[in-house]
Amino acid sequence: MRARVLILLLLLFLGGVPAVVFFTISRTAPRDGAWSGSQPGGIVSGVVRDTSGNTVGHAVVEVRAGRWAPKAGRPGALIASTDQLAFDETHTVRVETGADGLFEVAVDPVEGVYVFTALAEGFELRERFYSFLDAERKPLAVPSPVVFELPRSVRLVVEIETQSSGLLRGGYSLEHEATRWLGLAATGRIWSGRFEGAGFTLDRLVPGAAHLAIATDDGRRFECDVELSVGTLTVRVKL
Repeated sequence: MRARVLILLLLLFLGGVPAVVFFTISRTAPRDGAWSGSQPGGIVSGVVRDTSGNTVGHAVVEVRAGRWAPKAGRPGALIASTDQLAFDETHTVRVETGADGLFEVAVDPVEGVYVFTALAEGFELRERFYSFLDAERKPLAVPSPVVFELPRSVRLVVEIETQSSGLLRGGYSLEHEATRWLGLAATGRIWSGRFEGAGFTLDRLVPGAAHLAIATDDGRRFECDVELSVGTLTVRVKL
């Protein structure tokens, strides 16, 4: 009998932990989304800061109006991903923050939600969903301000030295290693592209461990691990 009780308690524990995690996620997720519906439009104000609380002047704030996509689900849903939206670029508006990091922007009515993004030199891009509606899809008496907190980013400068004549051409990839639950590492993002000349620069990279690979059109290769830390990192390559 005791063995059965122990087994039952173990099953409840194993089933309860995921349930608690799911409940926590389901309760906190709405803070990262916006209620969709018939948006009246209006004036939205906000501020852009860094993660230390300092305001970021001359940041570019872009607003896109998101209309329903075929896979968006029922009207009035909580939108938390741009995959749920089809954008009408005629509704795109851009403004710049003042020296105090403040901005104000007028947005047109739309059936859907708004997506705000903030971008500044030396910082990572951040995205926020916005709605003039509450959970009951009624217009808010006072529109909520939009607050951005931008983390510092990394600039990677790759300088290539070669003894060969002629213009150097090739391709590169930078695989960012993200840390997941239980410390398991996995590739979080890959930047790739082509270069021509004595090097290339990548801006607004996320800090962390990464692997750089370069392959020239004439068959030469170079690979190395890099630690992306906030600021400017220069990697010198000999090919």
